[in-house]
Amino acid sequence: MSNLKEIHQTASTYMQMALVAQGRGNEPESLRLFELAFEAEKQAALSLWSDFENEPTRSILFRSAANLAMDCKKYAEAKKMIHLGLAGNSSEEIVDELLQLSKQIEKELKLAKQPQVVAEKAKKPQHFWLKGTLTIADARQHQIRIVSDDNKIAKVHFPKDLGEIVRNYWNEYVNAYILKQGKILTLVDIDKIFMQKTA
Repeated sequence: MSNLKEIHQTASTYMQMALVAQGRGNEPESLRLFELAFEAEKQAALSLWSDFENEPTRSILFRSAANLAMDCKKYAEAKKMIHLGLAGNSSEEIVDELLQLSKQIEKELKLAKQPQVVAEKAKKPQHFWLKGTLTIADARQHQIRIVSDDNKIAKVHFPKDLGEIVRNYWNEYVNAYILKQGKILTLVDIDKIFMQKTA
């Protein structure tokens, strides 16, 4: 029994060290220590696996080992510890805790199987010049359309301070300086292009 207490104390020490590492944001070290804690607690619990008279110590150790297995994401090991814990003559309270832990494992396994949604990296703002005819200015929505030489239409938002210039360039051939952020185009500057008359 003294050896059992020493093993359990070792597991508790590793667990405390893991929590400290976790609090400091050192996840790799925290995981390593949780694994050591689990292995020690598993050893302690398995030493009583057939000692059904030694309750609630037996089931408490299996419950603790299952929790530590969860902490280091060893879900299969956690399920084994729960199964062995439930095989004893533990109290209703501990049985309920083991069953709740089993449900939690199933949730974690379902989440792990779901496809991960990878967030797109934020693209850096881009600037470019766009030549075309300014059409359909909507002052209320602060939006213009520029039809390029190849008949592509760009919807562009414009700041209020460019509103007067935009009105003056209605239906004119312009060179617009555009800021692109994601899919949003914003007018930065605009100049009228004076077409030279050909002979």
